[in-house]
Formats: sequence, structure tokens, C-alpha cells
Amino acid sequence: MKRVTLKDIAKASGYSANCVSRALMDADDISVNTKQRIRHIAEEMGYVPNRSASILRKGNSNRIGILCDSLLNPYYSVTINYMQFMLLEHGYTFVTLYSHNQLFSTDDVKQVMSSDVDGLISMFAPDDDAAAMLKKLNIPTVILGRKAEGFDYVVLDNYKGGYIITQRLVDKGAKNIVYIGENRTIDCSLDRCAGYEKALEDNGLTPNVYFAYEVGSYERAVELLVQSGEPFDAIFCFNDFGAYIVMDKLAELGITGKTIAGFDEIRKELRFHSKVDTVGYDKQAFSEKAVELLLKRIRCSNIGDVTVHVEDVYLV
Repeated sequence: MKRVTLKDIAKASGYSANCVSRALMDADDISVNTKQRIRHIAEEMGYVPNRSASILRKGNSNRIGILCDSLLNPYYSVTINYMQFMLLEHGYTFVTLYSHNQLFSTDDVKQVMSSDVDGLISMFAPDDDAAAMLKKLNIPTVILGRKAEGFDYVVLDNYKGGYIITQRLVDKGAKNIVYIGENRTIDCSLDRCAGYEKALEDNGLTPNVYFAYEVGSYERAVELLVQSGEPFDAIFCFNDFGAYIVMDKLAELGITGKTIAGFDEIRKELRFHSKVDTVGYDKQAFSEKAVELLLKRIRCSNIGDVTVHVEDVYLV
């Protein structure tokens, strides 16, 4: 289907292409009647503005890039949903970008650049080369959920979360509690593990740790745990997404009577049928803080020192 151009509208309306363009931009020197007639013709013809041309004229896109490393984890859809409401309030749209890396690379920065965005909110931290490239290109960037030296970032109190959920399991009578994290390259996974280990130490118990993506998956971690013969009565998973996977795997293996805990209180927004002990926090405030910091960077690029915001957590 041929794209309708300004020249096509000019030909149909009898006005010049320049007049049509200015009318569609709501220029002051075009009469109200002329604007209405041109807009009506444009709408009838199915005209869609050329975004790239608009960006060149205005110098900005009013669009934010949101970079994540998973299209399956519901945590991302929930946080992006909260962010998009605040972005819309400030006149911004967003585009979701995907990377399969644990740290985002220079290839991901190029993906951001090609998306014509005014700034970036990333769900994971840049590697050294990507960080240098972001700085060189002066791309306003906020990291959400991960620590990133030299950038504004918004994180949870993951150590506290790991501690309180483990203490909860101990209080329920668990003595052999296993932690299944993501991997050792993710700071929040390590911080939750550190909280877990401290809670066990305070209760005179021994830690037993697996990292899902070092052994292949959460399912594989459960298989290795069962095959090891090590006793366990509870499993604390890095997040609720992992906790539900672990619950399914244990059921598949015919193992019952184990307490499973997660992190993120994802059931608050997505009503899964099964409940797990979990760590909650204000996901809306958490998400909106990232947007707030990014808009501040976009509007005032020389604001100086980076901002670190740590969102409190609570036991659910």
C-alpha cells in the first residue's frame, strides 16, 4: 500500500505542499478553516505523519527506550506498565527493546540509537564498553533494578529482602533452606543471597546455594538438588517467576510438603492461582522513580552527580 504524502494531500486539496505541512503542524499563519479542511482531507486519505521527518524538525522524539533481557518474566510487563502511564502524562511514548545479554553491550547501545529515543531506562547494567559508549554519545540513561556505577539507578533493598523472607521460612519451622538465584553476575541476585546467608547464620543454620543459569535453568537446579540427596524443606527463589517454575518442577517429580518463597509479590498485579511467601514493594513508586530521574536527565543533562535510590521492601 502506497504511503500518503504531503504532496498527495496538496494535490487533492489544491494547496501547496508547504501550506499543507504548516497546517498539519498547527502553524499560526494558517487560518482555522484551512487547517480544518486540510486535516479532514488528510484523514480521509489515511495520512500518517512521517516520524523520522518530525524528529529532524523538532530535534527530539518524545520517545523513551526501555531495554529488558526477558520477554517471559512478568516482572518486566508490570514495571513497564507503571512506567508507561507516567511517560504518557509527560507527553512521551516508549519502545521496548530486547537483549539476550546479562550485561548490555555496545550492540545494545546501537539498537538504542537506531530507535530514535530521547533517553533510556535499562533493566540491566551496561558492561564497561557500553557504559563508555553511552557517556560518549551523551544518552540520558537510568538503570532500574541493578547497580551501575556512573549512572542514576533505582534498586530495591535486596539484602533486607533476602533476610526477611529467609527469617520467615525459619519462623515457619524450616531448617534446611535452599536459595536458587539467577547467576553470580547480577548484583541483586548476590545481595538477596547475602541476606539469606546472614539470616541462616543468625539462626545457626547452613546455607545451600544454586544459581539457576549457571546450571541451565530453575528446573535443572531443582533436579540437581533432588539428585544430590541433600535434605531440604524450603526453597527461596530469586523471584516469584522462578518460584512458580520450581513449584511446577517439584510437582512433576512428585515431591510435596516443601515451602517455596519468591521475591517481587507479582501476584499483586497478576493473579496467579497459587500463593507463595514473597517480598513485596511499591512497584508503581519503584518504576516511576526511574522515569522521574530520566526526565530530569533529559531536561537538564548537566545536573552533575548521579542519583541512587533504594526502594524499601516488606514481607508478604
